[in-house]
Amino acid sequence: NYLYNGNKLFQNAIEDLNEQEKDNFWELLPLEKYQSVNIQEGNENKTATAFANAEEKAVLAIQKHSMNIKGNEENPIMDKAYLLLGKARYYDTRLIPSLEAFNYILYRYPSSKLINQTKIWKEKINIRLGQNERAIENLKNIIIYNNLEDHDLAQANIFLAQAYINTMSQDSAIQCLKTARNLIKEKPIKARYNYILGQLYDNLKQKDSANDLYTENINYKRKIPREYFIHSHIRRVANSDSIANSIIQLNEFIENIENRPFLGALYHQRALLNLKS
Repeated sequence: NYLYNGNKLFQNAIEDLNEQEKDNFWELLPLEKYQSVNIQEGNENKTATAFANAEEKAVLAIQKHSMNIKGNEENPIMDKAYLLLGKARYYDTRLIPSLEAFNYILYRYPSSKLINQTKIWKEKINIRLGQNERAIENLKNIIIYNNLEDHDLAQANIFLAQAYINTMSQDSAIQCLKTARNLIKEKPIKARYNYILGQLYDNLKQKDSANDLYTENINYKRKIPREYFIHSHIRRVANSDSIANSIIQLNEFIENIENRPFLGALYHQRALLNLKS
């Protein structure tokens, strides 16, 4: 029950964070939406968060149900409890304690089914700590030498792409992100990576490749969050050679009452096109 309740609290906290965190679509989006959260190591007096509550449940699960007999853990779900512990600390921006939880899994449960997932989470922390070169080397080894399932392979490539972006290696980032998006089935998640891939192609002046990705998002229509749909339209009209047609398209979006939350972005892009003409 402790582990079940902890995972429920964790999922609820992720959903709340997803609502609170707002992306800046005028800049290159981070692959992990929550990367903008500030790191506040050593702050022991901050108010308890929803992630801290999930961490508490994980700790209770370990305290109440761990069965360490002669140095061996006999409870087969303790690796899940430590994984929840590490993830909750990560999103609570307590990165070093999070790393300790993941290291414990690698040390105590080397045959766990969660071992690959744990290794990838460790590299997420290295990236957040600015150790991008180390993360690149380790993630490449994880991809090459571990038999990863599709979900883990996608995650490894996503964060390898982020490390490449951080080190200004955009070509390598594109290849990793293309691999990841091809493994992902959920359209709302794929839409974010399509948009970022489009931004990367735009940075390389490859507008046709960028527009293909924006068009894919547009074709998803209501199957993806509205923000990706609208901003994919904005990026595509910005790449168009016909300023007049682009302004007509933007005016249609501006007149649609459903797009009221995005009027600032739509008017801004229309102003840029007017200035360009």
